[in-house]
Amino acid sequence: MKHGLISLIANIFCWERTESSLLSLNSYLFLLTMSNNHTTVSTYHIIIAADDSPISLKAINYAIDFCAKLSVPYQLNILYAIGLNPPGLSTFPFIGRLDRMNNLDIEEDAKKAINKLEEYLAKYQQTGSAKVIVRKDEKDAKYIIEEYVNNNPPDLLIMGSSNKESIQKLVLGSVSDYCLHQCKCPVTIIK
Repeated sequence: MKHGLISLIANIFCWERTESSLLSLNSYLFLLTMSNNHTTVSTYHIIIAADDSPISLKAINYAIDFCAKLSVPYQLNILYAIGLNPPGLSTFPFIGRLDRMNNLDIEEDAKKAINKLEEYLAKYQQTGSAKVIVRKDEKDAKYIIEEYVNNNPPDLLIMGSSNKESIQKLVLGSVSDYCLHQCKCPVTIIK
């Protein structure tokens, strides 16, 4: 145990940054725990919260590389959250019709994005067991992700961060920041 702690401290202070793989401290500790067989879980469950944005594809790449380093079986799932507009909150009937029409557009865009994600995953042979899980609700995507992750707790949640400008972040909020603080599991954020 003492040797493992010394090794961990040495590795934290001698951090190597390479372009091909940069492990976050969370991921490093996760790998260290698994390599020392401190847990008895037979399959590690990893969820990637993703859409079809470039940063989400980068998070998927990171997760696939991460899983390749595991010495135990793993289950990799991609969570795609569809946040719809709530129905008829306006006193003006035409606004409700616009919301419904907008929801149809959101759902159509989501279908295209999900197909793109499935095509992207098909490139990787080792993700044969990976599947795209779709959750749709009439709330913001960050709440959908939080609810799913907390009801189906994974060993690790991986997601991308889009680095919004400060005004955008203030008005819209950050999905990754929200999930980092609200999801009850280790979270790795890819930038």
